[in-house]
Amino acid sequence: MRWHHVAISLAIVAALAFIWLIVREGGSQANALAATVLGREQRSVSETFREYLVSVRAAKGDELLVAEVRAVNEIVQSDSRREFWTGLPLGTTTASIRYPVTYRYAIRISDSWRLRIDGGIVLVRRPVLRPLEPAIDTTGIDIRAENGWMRWNKDEVRDNLLSRLTPDAVGRSREHAVTAAPHADAAVAAFVRGWLLGATGLPRDVQVVVVDRVEGGFDVSADQR
Repeated sequence: MRWHHVAISLAIVAALAFIWLIVREGGSQANALAATVLGREQRSVSETFREYLVSVRAAKGDELLVAEVRAVNEIVQSDSRREFWTGLPLGTTTASIRYPVTYRYAIRISDSWRLRIDGGIVLVRRPVLRPLEPAIDTTGIDIRAENGWMRWNKDEVRDNLLSRLTPDAVGRSREHAVTAAPHADAAVAAFVRGWLLGATGLPRDVQVVVVDRVEGGFDVSADQR
């Protein structure tokens, strides 16, 4: 009787071991199959997105406008002088200019993108944000200038300040890019989501998130061959 129980126990252990081997091998095959399918999906998405970027570039040019910032900048200049022999102050002429300006920022379609699909979330690293030429609204310029008590050169100081207007606006492009970045990310997310819904089988509630760095996924640009 005892040997009968031992034999049954050994048979159960052997059966469990056999089932475990089947599950393990089946799991390995399933993982391999999933990796193959996912790899194909990634390659398919990468290729169709590249084709989409090429068509967008061909239709609208290489730069995609993604953000606009309107600002009012101010520059001030002072000019002081003293009497040569005595050092007596001869006054300070001051001039200031406030000017409205619109900053526009674009991304270059042909630059490198990186995407990663993770379930219902798509992570995107967009191309670098590039400032376009600032547009100064000359009708809104406010100029103020005052001569020092022994000075009569406010027109000269004002004209010099006016000559610095465009270089000053261009120089502040980086400063205003910080303000533009979140709006650019939202525009890029809408751009990518619109393509995903039209070209792939992803669900309509897919979320697109623009981030600074994407681990894994795939690189793609309109210039890839």
